[in-house]
Amino acid sequence: MRETLELPAHAKIVLNVANLNPVKGHKYLIEAFAEVSEKVSNPLLVIVGDGPLRRDLELYSRNLGIGDKVMFTGFRPHSEIPLWMNAADVFALSSLSEGNPTVIFEALGTGTPVVATSVGGIPEVITSSDYGILVKPGNSKELAAKIIEALEMKWDREAIRSYALKFSWKSIAKQVVEIYSNVSLRS
Repeated sequence: MRETLELPAHAKIVLNVANLNPVKGHKYLIEAFAEVSEKVSNPLLVIVGDGPLRRDLELYSRNLGIGDKVMFTGFRPHSEIPLWMNAADVFALSSLSEGNPTVIFEALGTGTPVVATSVGGIPEVITSSDYGILVKPGNSKELAAKIIEALEMKWDREAIRSYALKFSWKSIAKQVVEIYSNVSLRS
């Protein structure tokens, strides 16, 4: 995947896929990555997405001295997202607020471990350190430490993929049918 996407083969790639707006907390992710880049060799933060904060975030990266270690791809077609996920070592989501973000399921579905903020439905998905690590929102120091930890870990990507099957549409539909069957049997 890295060759296809023209990404460096030996980089430690942290991926984020999100709209570039304040609620996604990219400021904290970039601050965290400045610390990550001091402690991890050959780091690369890839931010897939676009939005009103793009120019500000690009400038912020340069001002922190990591402009050459942060890649902003802009909008990418949804069909291309699995390529980026498979090329990443870790998926990071720094949101300040969320519902139940589909992008977490997409990362897990490719076997990519997740470092994400403990907001919305994310803690209901990242239920084990076998799949990812949760952090407090708005805390770039903790986010940096957990990204470093995740980059150093040996993840079982196949186990992560298998876990993600629990959240497939087929699996969810089966669970809904079972619930309705049980309810109708009780009435």
